[in-house]
Amino acid sequence: MELFAGWTPKDWMALGALAVSMLALLVSALSYAQKAEEGRSALRKQLTDTLHKLSDLKIDVVKYRALSEEEKSKLPSNYIGFFNEQQRFLVRQGTHLAEQLPELVNRFEYLLLAEGANSVDEIEQAEALYKTASRPLPLTAHIKSLLFSLKPARSVERGIALRNYGTYLFTEARRGDAAKKFKAALTEFNGENDRQRSYRAFTYELWAELERSTGNARGATQLLTQAVREYDSFSNSRRARLQRF
Repeated sequence: MELFAGWTPKDWMALGALAVSMLALLVSALSYAQKAEEGRSALRKQLTDTLHKLSDLKIDVVKYRALSEEEKSKLPSNYIGFFNEQQRFLVRQGTHLAEQLPELVNRFEYLLLAEGANSVDEIEQAEALYKTASRPLPLTAHIKSLLFSLKPARSVERGIALRNYGTYLFTEARRGDAAKKFKAALTEFNGENDRQRSYRAFTYELWAELERSTGNARGATQLLTQAVREYDSFSNSRRARLQRF
């Protein structure tokens, strides 16, 4: 108490003003953080809504392509062009939103954007999105994966993203780059359980079909042989289930 013995009323008023200022600063910082979090939540909701619209639009396009020529003739001549313009808009909007909160966007959402961009010939944007979807997890996410789910760094999700990226590269006549992505996907599907074997088998089948479509019968046969080996290595229970269908 001796420290404050010589203080005048003016000193106490100054101390009180300083305390009020510090409290106001703390409240302001907390308010800012809350508003920032609310802003991020609003952006995430907007992205979710955009992706939902994009997914619905893809379904509508599939339905349109399934129509007979007679049914299509009853629709406006630029009907598919309308779909493409709407899809292009949604892809650009979704990409813009995703860039603002990348840590809240998962691989499959990036893939949805990538495939949307590819379908409307936004080639550069499509490849950038495929790259983002297939990149390794950042260190923080890797640590969280290990701590909370005890999963290894290799993931089925990344394998699927790499496989889709490889398919895109193959259709762009970049077979060498595509092969690297398919091999990387197979590495991500590393494991000796039936689930991982089925992912590897399907990857070989898909790759074989792409090779066959370009006239590479020998390469397609080699890849199909690998697929058969994977299917043959299934457990008896899994093989029995497959034989029912």
